[in-house]
Amino acid sequence: MGVPAFKNSLKYSAIQSSIKNNCFEVVIDTVARTDFTTADGDTTYYVYLTNNGKMPVSQNTYYHFSSGDSVYV
Repeated sequence: MGVPAFKNSLKYSAIQSSIKNNCFEVVIDTVARTDFTTADGDTTYYVYLTNNGKMPVSQNTYYHFSSGDSVYV
């Protein structure tokens, strides 16, 4: 499974630039754990990766990941 890139304007521009200039790397990581936070009725889902830290993910992605899963980032 891959961890999707999210369209956050600054991060998205950096990702587009990296792809355009062919200066990116896809690596395999391991899901250490999953978690979520709820504030003001909004829930944010996270995947904690062994080497790449905490990453926000969609609700759908969150429910498909378990500790120990290998993912591409």
